[in-house]
Amino acid sequence: SDALADAPRAGEVGAPDAASDAGPTRVRDPNALAGGLAGLAPPGKDVNVSMVLRIDHMRTHPLAPEVAPLLMRIEQWRPFFEHTGLEPMRDVDVLYTFGPKFRETSRVTAVVVHNRDDALFSTVLDGVMGRLGGTPIGAPEVRAWRVTLDKAPRVFVQLPSGLIITPPDGEKQAIAIARKLVEKRRSARALVPKGDPDLLVGLMLRTPANPLGGIPKDLQDAHVTLRMKKDGGLAGDIDARAKDEASAKADVKVIDDWIEDRVPGGPIGFFIRPYVDGYKVESAGNLVRAHHELDGDQVDAVGKFVLKHLR
Repeated sequence: SDALADAPRAGEVGAPDAASDAGPTRVRDPNALAGGLAGLAPPGKDVNVSMVLRIDHMRTHPLAPEVAPLLMRIEQWRPFFEHTGLEPMRDVDVLYTFGPKFRETSRVTAVVVHNRDDALFSTVLDGVMGRLGGTPIGAPEVRAWRVTLDKAPRVFVQLPSGLIITPPDGEKQAIAIARKLVEKRRSARALVPKGDPDLLVGLMLRTPANPLGGIPKDLQDAHVTLRMKKDGGLAGDIDARAKDEASAKADVKVIDDWIEDRVPGGPIGFFIRPYVDGYKVESAGNLVRAHHELDGDQVDAVGKFVLKHLR
């Protein structure tokens, strides 16, 4: 089928996570929050994690100027930003990624949406591919390369106002998507949803117990969102499906204990406790839900402490 024809348009979302006969309303997953960008992703095999990162929203946060230099230090991003004149906080609007697991970067697909002129971005890509030893594929009307990155083969396909980075088995689909965008004179940026201006991160974890040891293993399909508050604070929501309603109720106690076990005692715990207090974990049918918020002053204090130790 035509992925672009089937994809939601800008301002719309994918399949809603609304209440239905299947159960209560859920936290929206990254595929819904990515809107039309989901139609740009080559079909993924064994997708256990996916994430949408709204850098265009992040740059409006008071801590954005201090976070920006740290983004430049992400190892996988360095080839695109070192000595290129591009900056991720300023020039990238959205990053939509998925794969079996994020630490296995060779199997992760990424759709990048930028706000720079396509001619400038093409020049930057030429330089990056030259330094990485990329081989042009030579697809008609589409600029694409095969390259080795992180010691694994990858394929880079340029889109109007975007880029797809995919494992080799996504090459054919990625080039077809890029060609369709060119033919229809549409840009990746036009597919970015215009709603949810407070959204920073949407995340899906198929089995949250894998990255989070101690979480009940019956929990599946976790949806996570992190949103900005008007005072510069943050609000986080997560839900996951338990085996059944009874399991969900039991899992609430396990997760409460899991959180409390991670708050140290003594003087350090005394300072951490105000940032932990106020979280809520509850069940609704077979869902386990958690919610927590930090106000602007708390986020500013935590952010500056963390940033100081990461510099």
